[in-house]
Amino acid sequence: MEFGVYMLLHLRADWSAGIYRGCALTIAYQFGDPDIRAQVKDVLSRLKRKQYINYSPEKGKRGGYEILIHKFEPRVARLCGTRLNAWKHGDNAVPEYEPVATDTPESRLRLACESPDSAAAY
Repeated sequence: MEFGVYMLLHLRADWSAGIYRGCALTIAYQFGDPDIRAQVKDVLSRLKRKQYINYSPEKGKRGGYEILIHKFEPRVARLCGTRLNAWKHGDNAVPEYEPVATDTPESRLRLACESPDSAAAY
């Protein structure tokens, strides 16, 4: 169940930021069974405890909240070549992105979201 919820978060997250907006009930509906809401809530707390995700739902309020996927590497937009650090700040409203370490020029091109042909033009 943990793997399934984690994969759903990855697939439904904003790929330019690594953030999923939803709640346990939303995830349960996306699995097709709203009756597993309590199970999903338990899975989310276990994933947070294991530091795969980070979120802070507001106590006593209903609705979606932001779930940050730790070490998510955005592949589109300006954050390409970085990795989300969901645990650097206690404030989830200001997510922190760190540069991804590179070893070779080819990996730097890939992480910068450029093709080798566009790099040759420089």
